[in-house]
This record gives sequence, C-alpha cells and structure tokens, in this order.
Amino acid sequence: MARRGSQYGAPGSGKIAGKMTLVYVVLGLLALSVGGLYALTFEMEPASQAVEKVFPDDRFPR
Repeated sequence: MARRGSQYGAPGSGKIAGKMTLVYVVLGLLALSVGGLYALTFEMEPASQAVEKVFPDDRFPR
C-alpha cells in the first residue's frame, strides 16, 4: 500500500511548499528584472567639480 502525502508533516504539505518556493523564485526574478531595468534607464549625472592645477614655470623648457 503506497503512502500518500509527504514523509514529514501533513499529507499534501509538499505541494504547498513547492508552490511557495515557485512563488519566491518568480518574485525574486521579477525584483531582479525590475532593478536591472531601473539601473539601465536611470540617468545619473556624474559629480562634476572644477579642477585647477598650477604648474610651476620651472617644469617647462624655454
């Protein structure tokens, strides 16, 4: 006689755990996809700052 359900826990609990795992995997992939699209389309401007550097005249030949 074959046993029905999972080995540990209530009968049929394996199906619920499998579906929950699938839901978590799909939500994770969806979050990664949305984050990737956001990173690709977000226009972030680089920090710009004026740089002035003075070289002494001794460094240039005349």
